[in-house]
Amino acid sequence: GAKGVYVHMHPDSVFFGKIVQGRKKQGFRLMWEYLPSQAVADGRAFLKKFAGDLDLFSINYPESCELFETDREEELIEELKALNIPLILFRVGSRGLYTIAGGRHWFVPSVGSIGAVDPTGCGNCSTGAALYAYCEGYDPLMVGIMANVAASYNVLQYGPYPHFTEETRREAMALAQRLYREYGEKH
Repeated sequence: GAKGVYVHMHPDSVFFGKIVQGRKKQGFRLMWEYLPSQAVADGRAFLKKFAGDLDLFSINYPESCELFETDREEELIEELKALNIPLILFRVGSRGLYTIAGGRHWFVPSVGSIGAVDPTGCGNCSTGAALYAYCEGYDPLMVGIMANVAASYNVLQYGPYPHFTEETRREAMALAQRLYREYGEKH
């Protein structure tokens, strides 16, 4: 009954083959957050092999520089677009992220958190939130905004956000909806 499965690991064809089989049987969305392999060429080959089986892909700037052998953000975005994965989250650190879908891309600036304590896990947190938003049917822009809002909560303490209550969810969603409206007004 899972709507989505989030995998964060090194390229492993055996494991992914089994996950893809499960995806075909059960119909869940599959997100892979790239974890660099020891051989960059192996990572590129693996990504090409499984790109058609992914619904979402998440990668950060340093990993993408290594994978595609360039540090030019515009070139990285084009490389990611060429993968033709339905939705890609390209995380660019404290600046925010890009969502890439259907040959287009959107830059979504970070929400910013007053009192930031620890950025550890913000990429995982934002990726997990993006999978949730995608599975719930939100568009690429809102997926990116919801990912950034989740990361803005995560950065407030060490470890996972400890008190994610219904009130916190409503507050976070209201913030995401406000940011979505503001983004539309600017573009």
